Amino acid sequence: MMERDDDVLLMLLAILASDADDDFTAELLHRTMKRWAHRRERSWSPELEELFMMLPRRGSRTRRRMEEAREIAQSVVDGFQSAFEPRVREDLGHVREAIDGLSAQVKDATGRVVATEQELVGARSELHAFLWATSCGVNLAEAELVRFVPSRLYVGDPLPDSDRLARLVEALRRFAGTLDLLPSEELPEESGSWWKKLFFKTKELATHPEVRDTLEAGKRALHGACEKPQADVNKCQAEAAAALIAALKETKCACIQLGSLLLIKCSDADSNTAVVCRTLTPEELRRLEEKQTVLSDPSRILAWLESGEALPTGGPCWRRSE
Repeated sequence: MMERDDDVLLMLLAILASDADDDFTAELLHRTMKRWAHRRERSWSPELEELFMMLPRRGSRTRRRMEEAREIAQSVVDGFQSAFEPRVREDLGHVREAIDGLSAQVKDATGRVVATEQELVGARSELHAFLWATSCGVNLAEAELVRFVPSRLYVGDPLPDSDRLARLVEALRRFAGTLDLLPSEELPEESGSWWKKLFFKTKELATHPEVRDTLEAGKRALHGACEKPQADVNKCQAEAAAALIAALKETKCACIQLGSLLLIKCSDADSNTAVVCRTLTPEELRRLEEKQTVLSDPSRILAWLESGEALPTGGPCWRRSE
């Protein structure tokens, strides 16, 4: 009975040794089993002896192998992390930049939508004021309304580059601003030579005669830029007029209309280039509105206009280009 109990105890020690969590415990149990086996009165078979001697160490070797595998796996993970983490961070940075860019675009688009809505509200108000004035039989020429002033630009071949054309349009906007005319609408350029249409509106409510007087002041500013400054032209108008004339420097022929104000650059038969500025009479303006394409022939437009109406007193102003 004791011998069987010893066998059972030896087997239990072997199991404990195989499951030991550390090498020290496994080695202690191994030595205990070895002493226990040597004290037995009868010997085991060599196979059983070898089995029991190997069993306590198997768990330790397995654990070591598992630890080695775990270390290898952790090393692989660390390697992948060190290799891919910078790339992931870089990609995330690009994603954040893209998101920030989209946010800025959305914010900008939202601002444009709000501005457009405000413009529509203003346009509806101006339209209803005009409709009410017409329905009441008001003299529209004398009524104080928001007045719209069309503007057209034509530049003939050879065309300047796009930057110079953009500066020409900007110079026109600045000149109109000195006359208290605000940008209202701008249409895309049209094909063939170069056509550009814009619309301005008065900054304040105005009558038709007041708009006519404003454009006459613009003519005086341009006249001063062509020849010599005039005393009744303010500094801002004079500077803007000079900038507008200068913006035509790179063009051979051009025509700019701002309401009833006409600015023309053309050449005569001797290739002498000149700048012409004048205000149109109501009849000339009516005829021009009926045939806007005549603006594309700056060298003939004055003769065409004058065929049905004499020039105003003083005639146009001319300046030979340098």
